[in-house]
Amino acid sequence: MFMGTTLTIPKQNKIRHKTKFLNSEQILDLFKKRGISSDWSFEGAIPSQTSKFSHCYHRYPAKFIPQLVEKLMDKYLIGYGPFHVNDLFMGSGTTLACAITRGYFASGTDINYSAELITRTKCTPIEPIFFEKQNQ
Repeated sequence: MFMGTTLTIPKQNKIRHKTKFLNSEQILDLFKKRGISSDWSFEGAIPSQTSKFSHCYHRYPAKFIPQLVEKLMDKYLIGYGPFHVNDLFMGSGTTLACAITRGYFASGTDINYSAELITRTKCTPIEPIFFEKQNQ
């Protein structure tokens, strides 16, 4: 499995657990104390305000809105590239499509074949000349 590599696993007593588990009430209290900036809220937004490009061509359960993905990429990735964005649960491909529009290399996987088909279609670039030929 790990050809040429030695994997050393420390004994259990040497591992220090730094994870703190919170119950649902503690999580809600944490969010109430921190507050949520209105910049990150899309509450009350209608689908026409949260869809753009190819994100509105289909319905998909729990679809990620592109504005949120773009905001996260712009806040945490811009200026640190080049990046390879890999979405392990790509769903309808919103994260991958946003990464591509930002110039990042993107890849993803999903167990849902329909999701893969939607993502492959959404993320396939179309040359502008194709549209020019269609309009002639």
